[in-house]
Amino acid sequence: MRPNLLISALILALAVLSFLPHAALKPSGNQDTDLAALATIEGQISAVTAACSGLSFKGDAEAKLIGPFELPQGSYKVTVTTPGFLVLTAHPISGACDTSTDMTVVNITGGEATTGQESLFTSVSCKIILVPSNVTEPWTATFELLPTQ
Repeated sequence: MRPNLLISALILALAVLSFLPHAALKPSGNQDTDLAALATIEGQISAVTAACSGLSFKGDAEAKLIGPFELPQGSYKVTVTTPGFLVLTAHPISGACDTSTDMTVVNITGGEATTGQESLFTSVSCKIILVPSNVTEPWTATFELLPTQ
């Protein structure tokens, strides 16, 4: 990550976290409440990371192509949010991937992803185009690189 981008990401992360109620960061004595607070923070950190990595995409009810862009090697958690229908396909165009086969990222039926639906997507360092189809409502998709162990 470039130094300027890293500094911007840290400032943005601190700004996001500063808006959280400080009481939510202290144990409440209720495990469900504490886990919900941590999940909220995790979601905000993931959103900032994806935004800084340039791997967060939005679309409206029109099916417009996105890309091409490089998806470095790794496993990605893809989180898609939409109240409607959406089929999101990755069409590889170059790199170490099989360019003869499209890969379905998600296939969502109306109402399934109002709060987000997750899928796993693996890249072997490909340049891809995202192809949305069967789009009925605005949507967002975030690719978050999962850590390797």
